[in-house]
Amino acid sequence: MSKETPLQLDTDIANQLPTNGQQLITATKLRGVLGSIVDSFSQQNVVPVVTSPYTVLNANYQNLHVINRSSPTTINLPVPGGVPNEFTAGWSSFFSNIGSGMVTLVPAGGKTINGLSSITLPTGYSANISSDGTNYFAAVSNTTSGLAAITFIIDGGGIAIAAGIKGDLEIPFDCVLLRSTLLADQVGSIVVDVWKDTFAAYPPTVVDSITGGNPPTITAANKSQDTVLTGWTLPIAAGSIIRINVNSAATITRCTLSLVVLK
Repeated sequence: MSKETPLQLDTDIANQLPTNGQQLITATKLRGVLGSIVDSFSQQNVVPVVTSPYTVLNANYQNLHVINRSSPTTINLPVPGGVPNEFTAGWSSFFSNIGSGMVTLVPAGGKTINGLSSITLPTGYSANISSDGTNYFAAVSNTTSGLAAITFIIDGGGIAIAAGIKGDLEIPFDCVLLRSTLLADQVGSIVVDVWKDTFAAYPPTVVDSITGGNPPTITAANKSQDTVLTGWTLPIAAGSIIRINVNSAATITRCTLSLVVLK
């Protein structure tokens, strides 16, 4: 199953569920089409915006665009219908500015957003952007209160931290990971992995790692921060259990892992 655009769903239905009597509608085809419909309405992928200007893709409809930049960021919205069947009526997507730089959303081709040539999102503001097939409209809100931190302290008890499992946490709310930070008591090195699974499947194991081969890491320093989270599985469902595992460590005797999330 996969997330599909409305046009792709229309095509799947036309191809897989014919009404001309020339092909049987099998249970497998019905499950496939219904699964794609459910996934397309329920999935919300996270798209980190790390460059400016950034041009939104039609395929990113209903996704969450997270902007975490200290410099100003320009988000370009293509002309609705400028490419056939793209950014048509009903297309929508979400944008959240968690960085210190101002975000400006600019429709192309002289089109408007809320009747204006552009709108801005200060730090902590988000917008749900929709197209009516001709112009764009935005529902803007202050989402600073939606930020939270999941914090875990790894303590070696006065000696260098050893590798291994350090503990578990229940996450009681739906959220999306935005940033990871490691703060150590002294200069050294450490690699911390994060595993996630459901309560029913507890305990998480290494195959449940959500860091995509890029775990939080300190190398010959006393701190590190990752605002891109390349390869990470970013959404966390309410009730999930995360397990903290130290892959390796040297010299550091106490370290705090902080995971900033948007609820």
